[in-house]
Amino acid sequence: KNLIILDNKHLKNIKLIYLAKNENVRNKFIKNFKPKSSLEKDFLIFFNNFYSTLFLESVLINLDLMSRKIKYFPKVIMSDAHGWFMNDKFRFYLGLQSYRGSKIIDFQINGATSLTSHNPHALVASKFCDEMALWINKDLGFKKKFKCVPSLYFDRIQNNNSKKISDTLEILYLGCGISKYFVGFWSSYISGGYLKKYLDNSFKFLINIKAKNLKWLKFRIRIGNFLLSKNSKKYTIQKIINYLKLHGFYFTLKKILKKLISENSSHETDPKDYYNLINNKKKIFFKSLNYDPILPNEVGIERMKRANIIVIDHPSTPVFEALSSNKPTIIFWTQELNFVHSSFKKLILELKKNKVLFFSPKEAALQLNKYLENENSIKKLWYQNKKIQILIEKINRMLLNDRIEVQNNTVIKQWEKFIKQKINL
Repeated sequence: KNLIILDNKHLKNIKLIYLAKNENVRNKFIKNFKPKSSLEKDFLIFFNNFYSTLFLESVLINLDLMSRKIKYFPKVIMSDAHGWFMNDKFRFYLGLQSYRGSKIIDFQINGATSLTSHNPHALVASKFCDEMALWINKDLGFKKKFKCVPSLYFDRIQNNNSKKISDTLEILYLGCGISKYFVGFWSSYISGGYLKKYLDNSFKFLINIKAKNLKWLKFRIRIGNFLLSKNSKKYTIQKIINYLKLHGFYFTLKKILKKLISENSSHETDPKDYYNLINNKKKIFFKSLNYDPILPNEVGIERMKRANIIVIDHPSTPVFEALSSNKPTIIFWTQELNFVHSSFKKLILELKKNKVLFFSPKEAALQLNKYLENENSIKKLWYQNKKIQILIEKINRMLLNDRIEVQNNTVIKQWEKFIKQKINL
């Protein structure tokens, strides 16, 4: 009864104010920084020209607006990065309530938080939260009090024993959510700044898969329509159907019209701009692949259940999703572009030793070919491989906080204890 779920309707009637750009304010702000390199100088120029007024000139007026609209403040606010990272109103709400005295507990639910050595979500959260809650009992070095609570998400995955495997052989290749520009995680090629290298690495993997095996592969990737031309009509139709199911006719029509207007706008980037990232040979090859549409109402783990083999090319949540589900998994990434957190080096070595993780895309492709040599290969190399199955159990215990001191407590009991402790501070 002391818990309240704060959803969008609580902030719906608050309209944030965007003040005009103020060069005087920006110049004073920038003078607080002393750039040590040309890159830092360029960043400050970029900041001055493009940083949103919502988070500089408009901060005080919106905090005042929020304080007049919201008179209460909670003792504790529990949220994850998807709340404050993606919702402007919630950012101001957190700022106001933190000033009033609310204790903020930030849940780091992204797999990359633990895997990568530098994660912006966790780094930013460590600057404003009072405490962090992590899936995995590893000190990430933020000099911030943290509590390990088991993942309810992975508990649900492990308790769901249903096997929804496709009737035909299916290899699901989960590419990363990537942009042409600079977004994403700083310690991985998920950052758009490395799109060309990412595509080169992916190409090296795919080109070494035997043709008879490649036909079973579906590439699932958020990267722009230039890779999806082969299945673009099917993808578009399926997306419209799902929008209709989820949001109804009016919202779907509005979305389509908005898309059509943006595509005809002179400011819209031409997909052809992507072509300089890959040569003609690679372009033809990528277009020849089968692509898996990312539907708006489909959770990644649910999609994984229908696949026979899962391929992952970046250090993020899908790594834990696939392994927790005990699906035959092949992971590969380059050490040059991905930097793993020091606390996970032992696990990384075990994955590599057991031929689950590869730092060579070619070696990863050769292992995939081995899985498909005959009808018993998958069972022999994965399900009957005792070392891999022991490793999977170890990873599941890690995700569910199954340590000696908490082994007598179920996942739900651990959560109940955690919430009661925080509410009764």
